Amino acid sequence: IAFLNTELVRFDTLQVPEDLMYLLGAPIPLQPVSAAGNELTRAPEISFFASLQYALDLGKDFEGLFELAWRYQDEVYFLETNQDRNTFKGGSANRLDLRFAVHPHQGAWDAALYVNNLTDDRSITQVTALGSYPNAAISPPRQYGVEFSYRW
Repeated sequence: IAFLNTELVRFDTLQVPEDLMYLLGAPIPLQPVSAAGNELTRAPEISFFASLQYALDLGKDFEGLFELAWRYQDEVYFLETNQDRNTFKGGSANRLDLRFAVHPHQGAWDAALYVNNLTDDRSITQVTALGSYPNAAISPPRQYGVEFSYRW
């Protein structure tokens, strides 16, 4: 569990005026602004990670391992300024991963089935300005597969 207090005490910066529309490559006028009282960007107030593992014997030669992992992240801001608007803000996010692996007691290989983002929770992970418009990146959807590994 992580708790952060990232309030900016004193932070004077420049920003593009909110109502300005401009073309790419055109000179952009900036205006001074104070970001005091706002939060540090990309720093959630609360984040949490928990993992459970359960190993079981699968006969005399093999072992199975169940793994369940959960991550939570509180909302985040992507700009130091204009934090009262939702344009450059990401909501909270959950991610649940599940995995079952099999490996021999005396061996260097593993085989696993996995599902990442089991609940298919999608969230905004980054927002940047592209011209006058926000451009967002979204977290990956549910992914599942088979994995083989060998150690030598």
